[in-house]
Amino acid sequence: MGAEAWSAFYFVMERGRKTDPLLPPYTLAAPDPSTLRRDGEQAAIWAAYEEMAAWAAANLQVVTSEDLVLLAQGQ
Repeated sequence: MGAEAWSAFYFVMERGRKTDPLLPPYTLAAPDPSTLRRDGEQAAIWAAYEEMAAWAAANLQVVTSEDLVLLAQGQ
């Protein structure tokens, strides 16, 4: 597991770890220190995500700002 790809833009990187924050202007051409996770780790993350999404679909309701206004007005 490596650092996020954007970390090198904003932090000094040492062996894939963020250390000190960099000062602007940021170097958008910084090298990418990130690495891919192993197949088993990727599969576990996707399985947890799919389980979370299925739970949310079964247990949560989408609420818009319009719905919140109606709730606040007691309707």
